[in-house]
Amino acid sequence: MIRSQLVLLPLVRKLQRLNNAKCIFYLDKLGTLRPEHIPNQTLATGGQSIISSRSLTVTWSNPLNPYLHHGPSSRVGIHYSMPPVLNETKEWLASVEKEYDFVDPEFGQMAKAAEEEEESTGILHNVSDNLVKKYERDLSNERCGDGVRERKRLMREIQDVLGAFFKEWAPKTEA
Repeated sequence: MIRSQLVLLPLVRKLQRLNNAKCIFYLDKLGTLRPEHIPNQTLATGGQSIISSRSLTVTWSNPLNPYLHHGPSSRVGIHYSMPPVLNETKEWLASVEKEYDFVDPEFGQMAKAAEEEEESTGILHNVSDNLVKKYERDLSNERCGDGVRERKRLMREIQDVLGAFFKEWAPKTEA
């Protein structure tokens, strides 16, 4: 069983049960399969994830969609959630790069758990690595030079998107 199944599924369920959470966001880093997505200059979001270990498609309505204009670097796409990056081989990449936009090991599991608990879930990830095109900055050297400055700019965009969301959002209450 992969780490995300061990941690994220119970975490989402506990948040819902203990805190009556109605909406959960996941902010993290991920890789992209699109050559035009520049690491540390692109935010990834979407409403669909493929969980490779289960050959399962999870689809949701991302509550951040109406606010993405506050994050001009945001790109919407399909996530491919798979176990550890050691599985990201050249053969794997050739088999999926035309179908999916982003890859990460965890979000699909979180989206599945949120769906099971009937919660809203949203994602806004920093693209930290490009698997199909080499850029000067990537996951291996993101803390060097202007990589830090670029990530700070993306964090401000994330704050703008979340700020606009929270300004208008009100959780649904049970009657």
